Amino acid sequence: MKQSKKLWLLSLIAVLIVGTVSWIVHMETHYGSSTLVPTNMTAEEILEEMPDLEITEQDEALYGAVLSMPQVQSALTEEKQLGSDSDLVEISLSEALTALHPFLPDSYTEILELSVTGGASTYLSVLHGPQQRTIWHFHDGTISKTIAVYDVHEGDTPDLKAAYSNDSDGIQKEVMKHLWFSWLAS
Repeated sequence: MKQSKKLWLLSLIAVLIVGTVSWIVHMETHYGSSTLVPTNMTAEEILEEMPDLEITEQDEALYGAVLSMPQVQSALTEEKQLGSDSDLVEISLSEALTALHPFLPDSYTEILELSVTGGASTYLSVLHGPQQRTIWHFHDGTISKTIAVYDVHEGDTPDLKAAYSNDSDGIQKEVMKHLWFSWLAS
């Protein structure tokens, strides 16, 4: 009789453990979150790993081409006259491709966005295949560049793996880090 009670108790504990682990796995896969965390790499190490991050003459030529587009000029002028600092004006992707094609990197596959916001900022986002995206931010004569690198899983949406940025804060690399049990705080 004692043997059957022990077996029953062990079975109950095993079921509770399996159930708890299953519930935690479900919560982590459906409600878990991740965040970008800066790395401790130097600017030289980052540029060695991602040489395309450096601001080049081609980026400056691209900046000039973007600013010379009549649609961008119109959006910048209109927003400054209205005193608006939050409106978003999106430029047609076909017009952007026509005007910017000669200035884009050879590896680009698609223009994702060209927009003007805040009367002074222009954003250009370009895809380089499914694993890389470059975003330029042109603001009052300065160029910022961010390169996002993705993990691509067949039949699934790409997961951000790392973001490299070159802006007024310097050159930095951030990597995705999973925040365990973040769903407990929700």
